[in-house]
Amino acid sequence: MGEWSGKVVVITGATAGVGRATARRFARGGASIGLLARDEGRLAQTRREVEDLGGHALVVPVDVADADRIELAADLVERSLGPIDVWINNAMTSVFAELVDVTPAEYRSPQTWLSMHPGVRAAVLGAGALAVIASASAFARWLLRRAHP
Repeated sequence: MGEWSGKVVVITGATAGVGRATARRFARGGASIGLLARDEGRLAQTRREVEDLGGHALVVPVDVADADRIELAADLVERSLGPIDVWINNAMTSVFAELVDVTPAEYRSPQTWLSMHPGVRAAVLGAGALAVIASASAFARWLLRRAHP
């Protein structure tokens, strides 16, 4: 039994990059993982990886920008796997621009905000945990240099 055996983890953006690596890590610990992403082919590949590593996976094709569908996805995970212990909000969009060039509309990105609601709900109501990944600095190291010349 792994350290995450008996735990339910949901990962948005689970089919690439940080999300896929996170799914692999929880799989090695024996977690049951709700894999949420848009691309069904990549979801199937990620599910196979999770299961090969000792985890259990539920594939949920969903776009996190669709608030109703993301709520249904959270409900499906809970009905299928049990109460959510950890929600990892990884799917999002980013705006790469100087702060003065970013418009208010760009701050209202549905991919960033709407997908967090089920995770917050699951974490608060189920006494679980919420993780929000903002990995822009991994791809744009100049952001760090600009802030600290």
